[in-house]
Amino acid sequence: MKSKSGLIEDIWSYIAFALMLIGISGVSWDVFQEDGLAKRFFGAVWDAETRNPLLFTPIILGGAFLVVLFFRGGFKVGQGNPFSDLFVYILMAAGVYYGYKFLS
Repeated sequence: MKSKSGLIEDIWSYIAFALMLIGISGVSWDVFQEDGLAKRFFGAVWDAETRNPLLFTPIILGGAFLVVLFFRGGFKVGQGNPFSDLFVYILMAAGVYYGYKFLS
């Protein structure tokens, strides 16, 4: 049986994983939506019906990366490089923002 601190670390990892996945999905949705940043940046290329594959590419790649990292045990929030922790916390903050935005 796991200790209480081990269980809390596992729960924290699941929450961080979910928030990061929501953050990646939310940022991708905002960038690749109908009048999003990608349309303004790519212009005419965007009108050639490339929106849907471009929307799902970062979601799938980011999700796959997080799943592999999570199952290999390398996903320890707050116990790694400060720059990678900053990236994780930024994605988690985006997850909180987009989670609230999607639910409201």
